[in-house]
Amino acid sequence: TDIQRPAMASAVECEIVSLHIHGAAADHIGPLVDPLLVSGVPTYLWWMGTPPFGKGELHEALRICDALVFDSSRFEEPYHALRGLSKLITIAHERLGLADLQWSRLRAWRESLAQFFTPFDRRPFLAGISELGIDYAGDGRGNRIGAAFITGWMAAALGWKLQRAAAGAGGIVAAYYRAGQRTVEVHFRSVRKEHLAPGELSAVRVAGTAGGMTFRLSVQRDPERPPIPPREPAYRTMHPTGGEDEAGIELASRRAEWHREVLHENLDSLHHTATGDPPGESRPRHPVVFTRERRRTDTAQVFLTIIEIGESAPLRHVQQVEHQDEATLLLDLLATGTHDSVFNRSLLRAFELMRKV
Repeated sequence: TDIQRPAMASAVECEIVSLHIHGAAADHIGPLVDPLLVSGVPTYLWWMGTPPFGKGELHEALRICDALVFDSSRFEEPYHALRGLSKLITIAHERLGLADLQWSRLRAWRESLAQFFTPFDRRPFLAGISELGIDYAGDGRGNRIGAAFITGWMAAALGWKLQRAAAGAGGIVAAYYRAGQRTVEVHFRSVRKEHLAPGELSAVRVAGTAGGMTFRLSVQRDPERPPIPPREPAYRTMHPTGGEDEAGIELASRRAEWHREVLHENLDSLHHTATGDPPGESRPRHPVVFTRERRRTDTAQVFLTIIEIGESAPLRHVQQVEHQDEATLLLDLLATGTHDSVFNRSLLRAFELMRKV
């Protein structure tokens, strides 16, 4: 047993206890760890790789834990691990919570989809969905888990019943759900995106008809669009665009507009020593943003949402999604709790689909 303590005093005190267990004792981790735990403090088991679902050592360890934390994007055999995870939900004790870091990474996608249906006049669209399309990066069955999670989340929330599903060459998946008297078609396809890790989502599309009106929602991550020709800058600001496409230009233009408003509020205190002009006379009509290299870290995760309803002109919204590393996701899970019934239902529906494809 090795015990490590912080070298200096800090706001958070902790001990790191390492147990080196070999032989038959490895099958009885619970009794070895239980005396080391602090009474009244939740215990989280963070499994770094693929948990050994179905084996005694995992179930023995879970008896003394309040939650199992894992990252399904790192499962070595994603399909078999997902099957073991779905079985664990049915046999684990009631107080055991499950937390998946990949599910947390999908939050921005789920929020973007849910926000479309939030206005009261769009609620009927939920019962009119007829198509769901998802693009994901990478090849192979295991890279479809993220897409299956989104599908399972919608199917569980809207009461869709899986009828049939099949997979084809090139990572294509076609599934058909029954929603009342309607059929919902679900399609996955694999796309090549150099900046995305295998399994990450690239785009989600939802379409349908309700009340005689058609609707279509498209959410794309870091979409490829033709560059905008550079313009001669009349207002030199320090706001790099992070790209030559419309998303980068729009995000930087917002910062430039804010900068311009701040300058306008403080014109009386400015001295234009460089030009010799009186305050305010050299101020341009509109802010201009420099176009730099195509991709930078500040716009690496841009979401472009396009909404089309009936004959109305398409609505377009660009937002920048902050990158969250593993430590940030873990802290968020510990702060918000791991008993997520929505995740459990979505997981079961996701495995139902994965089992058929």
